[in-house]
This record gives sequence, C-alpha cells and structure tokens, in this order.
Amino acid sequence: MAGIVFERAGRYVYKAPDGNTIEYDALYFHLDVDGRRIEIVVGLTKSFTYGALRKRTVVFINGTPIVEFVATDNYNETGNLIATLKKPNSNEMYNINDELPYELLWFNIVRHRDHIDGGFDKLAILVNSSDLKEMIRYAVTRAKLKGLF
Repeated sequence: MAGIVFERAGRYVYKAPDGNTIEYDALYFHLDVDGRRIEIVVGLTKSFTYGALRKRTVVFINGTPIVEFVATDNYNETGNLIATLKKPNSNEMYNINDELPYELLWFNIVRHRDHIDGGFDKLAILVNSSDLKEMIRYAVTRAKLKGLF
C-alpha cells in the first residue's frame, strides 16, 4: 500500500440510496490496485451513535462507502477508532469464534463491546485516528473481499 497518493483536502457530499445527503470534511487519495486507479475519499464528521456524539471516519472507494470507523469510549485518551468487521458481500458481522479470511488476520482485531459501552459482542478492527493508511488498507481489503475490484 505504499502507493497511496494524497491529492487534496476539501468537502465531500455523499448521496445515500435513500436520497439523504451527508457532508464530510474530506481527504482525497488515489491508489493503483492491480493496474486500476482507485479513487479514495476519507470523510470526517461527527454523529450521535452508541449513546454519544462521536467522531466518525468513513472510507469511500470509487464513491461507495466501504467502512465506517467511530470513536471508542476512551477516544479522548487514546485517539482510537473502531469499525465492525463484516463478512464479504454482507452486513453480517463476524462472531467472536468465527474463522476469518487470511487477508484480515493482519489487522488489530478486537471485541467491539470492549471499546464501546453497549457495543456488539462481535469482532471489530481498532485503529488510531492518525493512521489513515491502516483505515484505507482495511477498506481496500474489504472491497477486494467483496469483489469490487
């Protein structure tokens, strides 16, 4: 993933399938994957989720939201964000004892509820908010597992 190229900062507006629009502060990147140029936007916002106003980071690939990271309960001390670990082509989350695809074994995999009070008893990925490369790496891995490229 050394080929991630930063392009610019700006705003990004995502129009959801239900017609709602969400605006993000955004960082724009591109990456060549298997000879194809992939457009990546890292959207930054806040929203009320899991009982609190939390920072959210959404990674979009070619205009499609691939993964959403949210601030952990101890974000102010750690800067950590967490994303549920979903099965390919599904919104179903991995259970604690599920076998994971080889491609996911290199990420920092944790139990969601250990980092979000009232969170899921499911697997998740924990990253630091400063580690955009890791967030993008997970989004690209998830997109590949979904067969998006």
